Amino acid sequence: LVNALLHYQFSDILYLSSSIFYKKMENLTRFPLGSSLPSLNSYVDFNWQRRLLLGEGIAKGGELDEQYKTTNLMAQLAYTLSDYQRIFPEVEEGNAFPFAFNQRHNLSFSSSYQFHKNIAFQLSFAFNDGLQQTLYRNDFYSPLDAVSYYFTEQISRTNARKLPTYHRLDVALSMKFNRKLKQNLVVGVQNVYNRRNIYYQYIRSFYDVQGNLLGNRLTDI
Repeated sequence: LVNALLHYQFSDILYLSSSIFYKKMENLTRFPLGSSLPSLNSYVDFNWQRRLLLGEGIAKGGELDEQYKTTNLMAQLAYTLSDYQRIFPEVEEGNAFPFAFNQRHNLSFSSSYQFHKNIAFQLSFAFNDGLQQTLYRNDFYSPLDAVSYYFTEQISRTNARKLPTYHRLDVALSMKFNRKLKQNLVVGVQNVYNRRNIYYQYIRSFYDVQGNLLGNRLTDI
């Protein structure tokens, strides 16, 4: 693990920190394609632990964090640029492939304004690259495609497909009613502009009553 940090206090109200990192990981585990976990279905392989694949991983990137704080206002901006890769001899012919939760860009902003001693307004915004995914063709949705007998066909290379960008805005109003008992009422709205963020995609096949294939459609979750 290599990690370099830099902290700088511009003033009493402004603070900046940055870091770069590089980490090599060993003895990572992964289920082989088509494995089955215990109790998920009737076709249980009780020796599933012995089938685990062993591999390596590399994580590298940089982080930037800025904080601004006064008596009534607090704001924080954070950004991460990173890359996470996995290497398993049995997967992708031993070539590196992206980690499923690899998000190259990760930006977040949060702020709180105390406009009364008992009332505060809060705002938070997140903007991230989509997750990396392996695309499968299925007759129904299952988030465990890679570890289930029910997957039918792997369409893309391992974690080669990037899902759409994730972003969301949340706001809230916090009110204190009793200082001794510390009673707070928080009223908020999540995903203010109703962004439809996608967590998973798969190819779904449709059949008629005779079992004939009608077509395939990319389905979002």
